[in-house]
Amino acid sequence: MVSQSNEDLRLEAGAILDGADYQRYLQDAPKENTFNFGEWLGKWLNQHLPKEMNIPPQTWPMIEWAFKIASVILLAAVVIFLAWWLYRHFRERHVKLAGQPRVSEKQRIQAQESFIQQAQAAFEQGDYRHAIHFLFLASVSRVVRDAFFSGTANMTNREIARESDFTRYRAETGMQTLFSQMVFFDEPRWFGTQPATAEDYRTFEQFYRQFQDKVGAHAS
Repeated sequence: MVSQSNEDLRLEAGAILDGADYQRYLQDAPKENTFNFGEWLGKWLNQHLPKEMNIPPQTWPMIEWAFKIASVILLAAVVIFLAWWLYRHFRERHVKLAGQPRVSEKQRIQAQESFIQQAQAAFEQGDYRHAIHFLFLASVSRVVRDAFFSGTANMTNREIARESDFTRYRAETGMQTLFSQMVFFDEPRWFGTQPATAEDYRTFEQFYRQFQDKVGAHAS
């Protein structure tokens, strides 16, 4: 028996690997650890559709592409809708604010003085809950945005804090800190069930005086 040389063996092996039979085997051989979405979707649909509506395997790749295209279209529609909603929301807000009359400094001072008088009257009557809240509204009258100036009595403290503007004051950060302290001091007594005492009023009055000092000293 004549033994084949290494070169002959290499050529023979190469011919086998390049042959049509082996290439066909590679195409038909199951692929391990791969996920074919089109195949999975086709099988899932065939399991849930009536037998006469079963989808042939050769069309599964088309289903996968159709699903991908539909997903991209849906995602684009969601992005467009969100962009439209944000545009409309901020445009309406801008139009609303633009249509509001400007509140003068004189009007703010008058409102502040009115709330102070109401706070003093409530304190004298022993109604410390109202006294604290009126003093809070006195401070609000100096910083709330023009568009919300006339509606603060019907707003929650957090809504007021959200719609307050300190940018016209040089000591903006310090004022915001004091204002936040007043918001959280008044809120549980006005909107919650925490009782208010004369001592609470005096504590809040100190916050208010510090806040008012910054309003008077740092107005730009």
